[in-house]
Amino acid sequence: MLGAGLLPLALAGCGSDPTISEDPDELVLWFWDRSASRDLLEQASQEIPGTDRHLRADVIGTSFDTKLRTSLAGDAYIPDITYINSNNALYFTNEDLFLDLSELGADSVKDDYYEWKWNLGTTPTGRFCFFPLDIGPTGYFYRQDIFEEAGLPSTPAEVSAAITTWEDWIALGTELKGAADAFLVNDALNVFEEFLNASPERFFDTDDKALYLGSSRFVVMGSVASLT
Repeated sequence: MLGAGLLPLALAGCGSDPTISEDPDELVLWFWDRSASRDLLEQASQEIPGTDRHLRADVIGTSFDTKLRTSLAGDAYIPDITYINSNNALYFTNEDLFLDLSELGADSVKDDYYEWKWNLGTTPTGRFCFFPLDIGPTGYFYRQDIFEEAGLPSTPAEVSAAITTWEDWIALGTELKGAADAFLVNDALNVFEEFLNASPERFFDTDDKALYLGSSRFVVMGSVASLT
């Protein structure tokens, strides 16, 4: 099955009535602008099993999740295949509308992927409905000239070595504020989100207990004031 999600997952679609396409040999894919290569989609279209099968890739504009979830809730105009982002948990309540890819041979390529990435595609009931695309690598952007002015590590290699932990990053931000009256961030919400993105757990643990609420695990967030 073709399909992937931008950060972690792809989801294989299901049929719907009324259909989203009048052509029975046409598979409709939903994605958002720049989430997929047009050349890659064209290549994939030519490799779909079946003599007359072909792919129609539709770019869905703003509020992608809202439009997709509305289609699922109404059980109408649902694409055959769709990209989704790392928020695939939003679709767990609709998992009955998705194919279990493990029944279609997905496990044969399981070892080609990181275990944690593969596991993100599994619903709470154990069905593998979301196929991984990438791991969403990111980089750290900073003003090298301001770091130099503050007497801080400034080359990419130096900065990388200096901020291997959250404590290192907070210490660097504190020093930057004192030396150059500059800030690493200006939005505490951004720090909160990045902390979650870098954590092995999110809002709940494996026993469905809420994390971070009244917990010392967010002590790092208490130092954000020194960065903003």
